[in-house]
Amino acid sequence: MPALRAYFFTNYYLSSIQQGIQTAHCVAEMFAKYPHGDRDDCAATPTLFQWAGVDKTIVVLNGGNSQDLRDLRGTIHTLATKMYLPFAHFAEDEASLNNAVTCVGIIIPEEIYTSAEVIRDDGIQTLPCVEPEKLATLLNLLKPERELAELIAKYSLAR
Repeated sequence: MPALRAYFFTNYYLSSIQQGIQTAHCVAEMFAKYPHGDRDDCAATPTLFQWAGVDKTIVVLNGGNSQDLRDLRGTIHTLATKMYLPFAHFAEDEASLNNAVTCVGIIIPEEIYTSAEVIRDDGIQTLPCVEPEKLATLLNLLKPERELAELIAKYSLAR
């Protein structure tokens, strides 16, 4: 089974510690959404539990403001559903932050995040200059996987 990573997009108005806490909230939401045990009818559940049990890598990215995160939530929902990948979001309650979305997360397989690195490092315009094995990985992605790789490549690490 390929390696997995969890990518979390956080609100850039939050401090580093708050971004980490919002990521933890989003992880909790993901486990509540995809419970293990009697209800293993969801195709994304094994991916989530493999990540949690084996891989455990978390990447926290700058996801923009609350509206950017709401938009991103919709895009990730669409792509993750097509690919049977676990995803979730976390929003603060109305009393705390007026229902602001503070984190959106998704668990993705190695071929997607490797392709995102190719896109980020080399850029789509320089594909002829990409190492042949990296290019093969990128070109073999199906449309939703490629869209997710391109999406991941657009965001920088949270600070």
